[in-house]
Amino acid sequence: MGTALGGLCPSYTLPNFVVIREYLTQDKLELALADLNSAWEIIERCGMKLYQVDYLLIHGRYCLATADHDTVLNHYEEAKQLIQETGYHLRDAELDLLAAQYCQQQGNLLGKDADFYLQKAKKRIEGIGQWGLMPRWEKVANGK
Repeated sequence: MGTALGGLCPSYTLPNFVVIREYLTQDKLELALADLNSAWEIIERCGMKLYQVDYLLIHGRYCLATADHDTVLNHYEEAKQLIQETGYHLRDAELDLLAAQYCQQQGNLLGKDADFYLQKAKKRIEGIGQWGLMPRWEKVANGK
């Protein structure tokens, strides 16, 4: 990310998803949306399914911040399907964190509450040693 996509789309550069996530934590929603839109154009044009999962999860967080719950739900379902299709299970915990945040705002998702998704995410984080997600888990667990 942030470098030319050699071979597939050599003239395009993806915005850095780490920076976009930081924009979201700093409540810089306009900057996040601009970079997300730029990323989506490239991801869609080049058929990049793993990046599509990342986009859906991050844009889902953006939609939570803007109270666009229908889009969050659609992104959750699409990301879940793409993770299954591609085997990109590294994003399972982030999917569950998105679901937990959705539940905190809307009550439940697929008959499960926020605590269910939080515990599922924590188990996955601990199971594969994805410790970089624990600060985010803690924020979501504290309702932030």
